[in-house]
Amino acid sequence: MQRDDIQNPSGKASGALSRRFLLRSAAATAALAVPIVAAADEEAALEKLRRLMSEASAALDDYQGGTFSAVIYPASTAERSSSLEKMPASLDEEVDRCVSALKRLLVQMHPDATVTAFRCIREDDQDRSIIFNVRYPRESDGKPHSDLNS
Repeated sequence: MQRDDIQNPSGKASGALSRRFLLRSAAATAALAVPIVAAADEEAALEKLRRLMSEASAALDDYQGGTFSAVIYPASTAERSSSLEKMPASLDEEVDRCVSALKRLLVQMHPDATVTAFRCIREDDQDRSIIFNVRYPRESDGKPHSDLNS
């Protein structure tokens, strides 16, 4: 086996280093430095998310004239990773979409209840209201019914 130090004829170490020792030292230093450089180049999760959302936003502009919007869900918690929805053309369509979304949420919160929504317009000043009803079936004298006023 070759020694890494070079000895002079008297048998004492001369302090000079062999070529093999220098090459091994350089290789070991490079091997230690590579993971650190790779870790420094690794993109943080939030930065990656921002970059990908920016790219997706630009792609949405090109798709169907920018009339769609996208929602991204965490893959670990959702049955689908994203959804693509056509944006409403008018304010009334947007209100309908929001009312439907609220009704779906109320149904999830109250699965045994009947959920309804009413849009009301007052005649004198055209004031608009949306009323949501959540009704649970009740029993009265052994007969099921859902009228809360009786």
